[in-house]
Amino acid sequence: MINPLTHRRVLKRGVPGRATVTRMSPLPPRAQHSARVNLAMTLEVELEGSGAYRVEGQWLCKPADAAGLTAGPFPVKVDRSDPQKVAIDWDGVRATAGRPGIAP
Repeated sequence: MINPLTHRRVLKRGVPGRATVTRMSPLPPRAQHSARVNLAMTLEVELEGSGAYRVEGQWLCKPADAAGLTAGPFPVKVDRSDPQKVAIDWDGVRATAGRPGIAP
């Protein structure tokens, strides 16, 4: 898991890409009452001009946003010096999940 400051830095300066969740831990039973939860996930990350690779880690998210991750590929940014540091673009996840024809 990257800390919130690193997450913001990677979102600002990172390389844009797309990711798909291949594994996600279940939401904790009381997640709907939490502002944010820590979810363990495995992501398949794709950057333009390079092959896909897997990243395992934990990401802090709002419980309502977790469903948007399963709707298909979503935008991420990747640290230029460490491709294992992947920041999820939550605004992009929300926009993707809200598109017609894509299940939330």
